[in-house]
Amino acid sequence: MSRRNRELHVPRPPATPAAAHRLLQQGNAAFARLVATAPHDTPTLIPLLSADAGSFGRGAPRSQEPFAAVLGCSDARVPLEIIFQQACNDLFVVRVAGNILTSEGLGSLDFAATAFARCLRLLVVLGHTRCGAVTAAVDAFLAPMEYLHLAPSQPLRGVLDRLFIAVRAADRSLREVHGPHADNSPGYRAALIECSVILNAALTAHTLARELGEGEHHEREIVFGIYDLESLGVWSPPSRATQTPRALPGMASPPATPAAFRSLGKTVARMPRVLALLDAA
Repeated sequence: MSRRNRELHVPRPPATPAAAHRLLQQGNAAFARLVATAPHDTPTLIPLLSADAGSFGRGAPRSQEPFAAVLGCSDARVPLEIIFQQACNDLFVVRVAGNILTSEGLGSLDFAATAFARCLRLLVVLGHTRCGAVTAAVDAFLAPMEYLHLAPSQPLRGVLDRLFIAVRAADRSLREVHGPHADNSPGYRAALIECSVILNAALTAHTLARELGEGEHHEREIVFGIYDLESLGVWSPPSRATQTPRALPGMASPPATPAAFRSLGKTVARMPRVLALLDAA
């Protein structure tokens, strides 16, 4: 392919946060379709590169030009570039168990927001269903004495401790919506994990916005979403404005105030997927 033809096929980077959001949403939808249509038990080739593979070419490397930064979980089943179908140099990725915001992770995202201000349009916090780190935090919350075996490991405790706020908020939301004895429901643990995953991503995105002074920037946005290990889709909880209890495709802005966070918790506790888990034997 000639240089001219190759350049004609290079997509322009998104110029607005909305365009960046659309690009990630379209990429995730394409990934989910690709896997869904692949023959069962047959290896599926996942395209990673756009037409411009210059980042892997010879000569001087291209400068970094990511249009989105993503804070995701270290879970091996959630490879961020793949599930969003983005090429090399499209995403600035930070991964840590439970997609928690450590000082190192915050420093990395702050660097991205500053160094790539010209091209960065979106910062994403992505949680995922059946998160092992969140599950461990929920189990420690439900059976505190079991937490003692983690005492010798300060680094591991550091991960779980950052998740307890979301777990406690999820527990409170479930009890407020379904009654003080909601924990007697057969599927309470599974429902608590689901709610905690969502609220953890929302809380982390809110914290990131506060730390980076996001209200001062109009050329980029911070959003959060949940990657579903079963459907392979990225979704966000419904907002009160949608008047629907079902999850929505794509990502959403985090709650801006404590009242909005409490409202989100109640909304999540009423979601059909949470109700199904709560009632499951």
